[in-house]
Amino acid sequence: MIIIAESGATKTDWCLIDNGRNILKKNTEGIHPFFSEEQKAVDLLKANFDEYAAKECRQVHFYGPGTSQTPAAQKVAGWLKQFFTLAAVEVSTDLLAAGRGAFGYESGMVCIMGTGSNSGLYMNSEIVQTIPSLGYIFGDEGSGAHIGKQLLYDYLNDRCPDIVAGLFNDECRAGGKSLYNSLP
Repeated sequence: MIIIAESGATKTDWCLIDNGRNILKKNTEGIHPFFSEEQKAVDLLKANFDEYAAKECRQVHFYGPGTSQTPAAQKVAGWLKQFFTLAAVEVSTDLLAAGRGAFGYESGMVCIMGTGSNSGLYMNSEIVQTIPSLGYIFGDEGSGAHIGKQLLYDYLNDRCPDIVAGLFNDECRAGGKSLYNSLP
């Protein structure tokens, strides 16, 4: 059994593959080397995977944010090995997952635009160049955090189109119904 996981800051998508067949897809909270705690990450695995998966899994390929630096990748690998004790564990960046998914053995520019954003040049099955991120406070242009911050800035400075400000006001009064359901 092989597990492939792609994690972001907020969620992780897991895929269990046995004999070349996808046997399970699962979504959990995100696992991040800088924001997650070891015990919480191990408990998340225990709560979402049974002992069969823990004992039968031989490979775990985990792709996540913040893992381009070796100590961070080793930290996440250690958490995974506490549960998947017999598996070989590979921890790589989420950008590498995007490159492998988009280009396989070809080359190209790959971008992630989720809660955070990142981009890089994918060649020879590796990310060979990236633009260093300044994080969600100073950078991450195009990310959900950046777009949300810009929306709030424009709203608070009365720079939003009337329809957007109206939808935002309605959303705040409604207590969390999706804005997307209200868009024309």
